[in-house]
Amino acid sequence: MAEVHATDVKLRLVFQDGLDNEGSPIVKRKTLSRIRLAASADQLYNTAQAFASLTSYTFLEANRVETADIQPF
Repeated sequence: MAEVHATDVKLRLVFQDGLDNEGSPIVKRKTLSRIRLAASADQLYNTAQAFASLTSYTFLEANRVETADIQPF
C-alpha cells in the first residue's frame, strides 16, 4: 500500500473584481506560499479573511493547495 506525504501547502485567495461587458464576473486569484504544513483550516481561513480585509475586491473563497509525494509503504 502507498503513503501520501505532504511536501508543500499554499493558500489561494479568490476575489471578484467587478463584471465584464457581458455581465460575467472577473475573477482574480492570489496565491500565498510557504504555508506551514500543519496549519489548520481555521488558521488558513483567518489568514484569508485578514488578507481580504486589505483589498477592495469582493472575497469569494479560499483554497488550500497541497502538493504531496506518493511513496510505497
